[in-house]
Amino acid sequence: MIEDNNIFYEFYEKSPLGFHASGIKLPNINYYDLFLGKLSPYQDIKYKYYMGRANAVDVISTGKAYIYLLSKRVISLMHENDITGWKTYPVTLYGREQNIINGYSLLAITGRCGNIDWSRSDIVKKQLAPDVPFVDVLRGMYFDPETWDGSDFFGIEGQGYILVTQKVRNLFEKNKITNATFTNLKDYETLRSSIFPDDYPVNRELLSELKAIKI
Repeated sequence: MIEDNNIFYEFYEKSPLGFHASGIKLPNINYYDLFLGKLSPYQDIKYKYYMGRANAVDVISTGKAYIYLLSKRVISLMHENDITGWKTYPVTLYGREQNIINGYSLLAITGRCGNIDWSRSDIVKKQLAPDVPFVDVLRGMYFDPETWDGSDFFGIEGQGYILVTQKVRNLFEKNKITNATFTNLKDYETLRSSIFPDDYPVNRELLSELKAIKI
């Protein structure tokens, strides 16, 4: 029985300065349902170079925080090591010179866990930039382990988190997968006002300053 969430991690891109792709939107496609593996697109999904370094990396970020493109090398490693809780959709990826970059697929998350219990998170005061007020930050992301389906990749209905097991982190780090990073869920931080907006009066000037700061 799993007693805590310390063996789980949030997965995301390491640097927004890496190869960044922008999707060419298809009609009648709900990209969140795509992320959760609920759709079978009727045609190829297209992405093109948008910004960052021209050389493609193993994990490519897109215009949506929860959608990533993975290289053929990553997909092969995941198959070979029996990583569960995911599927892929084919994509056509265009480089900076409009050349086609082969071997990339869109990652969809089919594993699941229950909702985050934010009441278990610690509340800490942090100053996120010079000359701005301290704000309440939630530290630690927790869910009931009994709601986890046991998958190595898993997500939460209605939310865009990609959560993974220690097995995934070890595999990616051992094979030096580029542009991937992991945060232990006990160290995860987010603004409390983003989770409980009704508890905070709206300060639009402060919010505009904080939007540019990654917790």
